[in-house]
Amino acid sequence: VEPETEEDGAILHTIGVAQLCCKIGRITIPPAIVLALSGFSMAPPPPSSLSTPDGDFASQPESKTTPPQRYSHTNPPPHWLEAKRIQARTHGGSMRKLRAFFKGGWKDVPVEERWWDIALGGEVEEGRKKAMEMLDGLAEGFSVGK
Repeated sequence: VEPETEEDGAILHTIGVAQLCCKIGRITIPPAIVLALSGFSMAPPPPSSLSTPDGDFASQPESKTTPPQRYSHTNPPPHWLEAKRIQARTHGGSMRKLRAFFKGGWKDVPVEERWWDIALGGEVEEGRKKAMEMLDGLAEGFSVGK
């Protein structure tokens, strides 16, 4: 993006920074949990990861005979059933279960089964790390001379 030059020759640079802090009362909830429960996740795997080495989809289970499309209501992310089990009545969830999960129930889920970390892994986590590096540099730049 090319910067716009003002009439007097000045160039205006604008930076917007947002941080996310999720709370229930005074208890902090990891943002990954809130985002995953809202349906946020990494993109579906590329078709090549679902095919056999020779590219044959026909030998795959019926649900994987065609490459996945974008996640949608009819093609939800893999973690979505777990999210529904906590928050949707139709899947045994409730506001009470959701509140208990937010208040620390998530800590009872074994690390290797933390679906929210899987949902926000891959390119989402790489993007987060890259953005945090940039923000750290920005914060350092703002603090110079204080």
